[in-house]
Amino acid sequence: MTDQADQALARRQEAMAIYDDNHEAGAIGRSQRWLSRLSWVLGDNAGAERYAAAAARALEPLPPGRELAMAWSNLAQLRMLADDNAPAVRSASRALRLARELGDREAETHALNSLGVALWQSGELIEGSSRLRQSLDLALADDAHEHAARAYTNLGSMSVRYRSYAEADRQLAAGISYTADRDLDTWRLYMSAWLARSRAEQGRYDAARQQAAAVLRHPQLSGRAVLVAVPGRGAAAGFG
Repeated sequence: MTDQADQALARRQEAMAIYDDNHEAGAIGRSQRWLSRLSWVLGDNAGAERYAAAAARALEPLPPGRELAMAWSNLAQLRMLADDNAPAVRSASRALRLARELGDREAETHALNSLGVALWQSGELIEGSSRLRQSLDLALADDAHEHAARAYTNLGSMSVRYRSYAEADRQLAAGISYTADRDLDTWRLYMSAWLARSRAEQGRYDAARQQAAAVLRHPQLSGRAVLVAVPGRGAAAGFG
């Protein structure tokens, strides 16, 4: 929530060591999934992949449950983030089926999000955006802050990537307001960085520079947000 992913990673590793000592396979798998996510936020792609695979291995021998659905959805998310869309669609669809069998709306929301982006990146723009909007609608209905933030982020960033700037700015502004109201700093800063990039690509250089500078001044900023914000500032300064 507060963009202190390095400390979150260390605390999660401590927790997993306790679960390991007590042979709690389900809790180990859940921790490995979170370690995968935190590793990705910190720019450790290899670590993210390693923990994601370990989470699936830990959970697949157990009775199917929400943690397995989330582990499969996390695998889909990593493949989607790498633009490896066919495996992302397969893993997300698998997670979605299990989530719906279980009646687990949180896992369903997460899987719909990854599936939507993967389909969008595959050229299925209408189907992809529809799945993403379903994810956002579920998250807002359930007051699931993290999942709503992720949906706003992906709707906004995908719209930037496909040069639908008016839609991008609308989704990102809504997401920034939503996350600011709930103190979700990681997501707010990341969407603010994407908004700077959107403005730079539109030639709104002064606005882009101001937006990027506000992001980069933050004392605890993830590397992912920096990577997005710096091109926005560079473009505004003539280096784009």
